Amino acid sequence: MSPQLVAVILTSFAVGVVLILMPKDDRPFTVAVCAAWVSAAAIAFFVTDKSLAFISLFVTLAVIGAMSPRGAVFLFLGAMAALPIGMTYQVPMIGLNYLITLDYAKLATLVLLGPAFIKATFTPAPANIRSVGNLLLFFVLFTGVMSFRDLPFTSVLRQIFDLFVLVYVPFFTVSRTLKTQEDVNWALRAMLASFLIMAMIGGISALRSWNYYAFVEDVTVGKAYFDRRNGFLRTGATVIPSLLALLASAGMLQVWMLKAKKQLSPLYAYAALGILAFACFVTGARGGWMAAIACVGAYVVLNYGSAALRKLSYAVAIVCVIIGFNLVFTDSEVLNDEYGTVSYRAELIRTSVVQIQQRPLFGSSDIFNLPSFQHLRQGEGIIDLVNAYLQIVLFYGLVGLGSLLGAHAIGALAGLKELKLLPERRAASPAQAEQRRTLSFLLAFHAGYLVLIATISFVAQVPHYGYLILAVLIAQVRVLKTQRLAQAAPAKKEDISLEDMPEAAPVETAPLPTPSSSGRKDPVPYGARFVRRQ
Repeated sequence: MSPQLVAVILTSFAVGVVLILMPKDDRPFTVAVCAAWVSAAAIAFFVTDKSLAFISLFVTLAVIGAMSPRGAVFLFLGAMAALPIGMTYQVPMIGLNYLITLDYAKLATLVLLGPAFIKATFTPAPANIRSVGNLLLFFVLFTGVMSFRDLPFTSVLRQIFDLFVLVYVPFFTVSRTLKTQEDVNWALRAMLASFLIMAMIGGISALRSWNYYAFVEDVTVGKAYFDRRNGFLRTGATVIPSLLALLASAGMLQVWMLKAKKQLSPLYAYAALGILAFACFVTGARGGWMAAIACVGAYVVLNYGSAALRKLSYAVAIVCVIIGFNLVFTDSEVLNDEYGTVSYRAELIRTSVVQIQQRPLFGSSDIFNLPSFQHLRQGEGIIDLVNAYLQIVLFYGLVGLGSLLGAHAIGALAGLKELKLLPERRAASPAQAEQRRTLSFLLAFHAGYLVLIATISFVAQVPHYGYLILAVLIAQVRVLKTQRLAQAAPAKKEDISLEDMPEAAPVETAPLPTPSSSGRKDPVPYGARFVRRQ
C-alpha cells in the first residue's frame, strides 16, 4: 500500500471519529468541514502537479463552500488548516518570475471569504470594530512599506498582498459577518471541529512515529521525522507543535462548555477530552504547554472567579511579568536549563533591548547581519527569534509593535468590560450563563495566544489564528453590546411617568362638562392620558 493512500486513509479515519464525537445538531455542517479536510488531503497526496492540485483545491472549496449548510465563512473557520502552508505554488506571470506564492491558507481565504469580504465592506460597523480593523490595516501597510528597505518593488507588493489576505481580510470578514449569538456559537463549533481533527491527526502521527503531512510540504525539515520528546515523535498535524498545543487546550474548554450545556454526552465528551489532551502532550512544546496552562487558568478565573479574584489574578500576572524580566536582566541561574532553551531566550531579550534602544521607532531590516547578534547563531546557522514581540519590534520598531498590540488590547479591554457588565455566574439566567462562558472562553483563548507568541516566532499559521481569535472576540463583544443597548432602550421609555416629569405651573381651567344624555363623548383632557388606572 502506498504511503499516499495510507495518509489519506488515516485522515479519513480521523475525520470519521470527529464526525461521531461532534454534537448531533451540528452533523450536516460537520460533514461539510470533514469533506473539505478529506478532499484536501486526497488532492495534496495524490495530485503531484502543483498547478493542477491548486486548481482542484479551488474548485473543491468553491463547491463545498456553496453547499455548506452554514455558509462559506463558517466553513473557512473549520477548514482553513486542512493543509500545511509549506505546500506552495508560484503563480506564473508574463514578464515576472512569478505573480504570487499561493498556499492553501491564502487560497481558502480568497475562495471562501472573498465574496463575504466584498459584502462586508458595505456593512456599517461599531466604532470598536473599526478601530481594531484600522490598526490592523495600518500594520499591514506599514510593515509592507518598511520592506522597501531590503526587498525589491515586486517582492514588497507580494508581501503587502500576503499580509492583506492573511491578516486583514479574515479579521474584517469574520468580525462583521458574525452578528448574532447563534453566529458566534456556530463559528466556535466550526473551530472545534478543526481542533479535534488536528488533534486526531497529531495523535495518530505520534503513535505511528510518522508526521505524514510533512510529505506534502515543499521543504521538509529533518526534525519532522526524528525530533522526539517524552518518548513520542513531536507532532503538529498541519500546524506547528506549539500552536497545536494551544488549539488542543482551547478545544478541551469548548468540549467542557458543550458538556455543561448537555449538548455532548459524558462519554463523547471524555473521549474528546482525552484525544485533545494527548495531542497537546505529544507536541512536546514547552511554550505551547505554557500557553495551554494560561488559557485554561484564565478561563477558570474569568468564568468561575469573583470580581475580587479576577482583580487579584490580573495583579499576579503583572507581578509574574516583572519578576520574569528581573530574572532575565540579572542573568539569574534559575534560567539555566538542561537544553539551553530558556537561557537562549533570556539572552535574546537582553541583546534585543540594546538594539531597540538604538532603533526604537522603525527597527532595522539588517538584524541577522549585526555583529551584536552573531553569538545567538545556532548550530543550524540561523538566529532563531523565538519571541514574536521581539521579532516585530526589531524589524518594525515600536510603531509596528504598537499597532499590533493596540489592536489586541482594544479587543481584550472591550471583552473584559462586557464581562464585568454580565451578571455573576450564580445570578445569571441560562442564556446569560452561556454568554458568560463564551466570552470567558474567548478572552482566555486570546490570553493563551498572547502567551504563546512570547515563546515562538511569528511564522506559519501563528499570525492567522491570532487575528481569527481577535475577530470572534470582537464579534462576541458586539453581540453583547447590541443586546444590552436594545434592552436598555425600552426601559428608558417605560421610565417616563408623571413622577419623572417636571412640575408645571398651575393653570386655571374651566370646569369639565358633564356627559350628555345623548351619549356624545367630549375630548379627553391631555393630562388624563398619563393617569394610571388602578
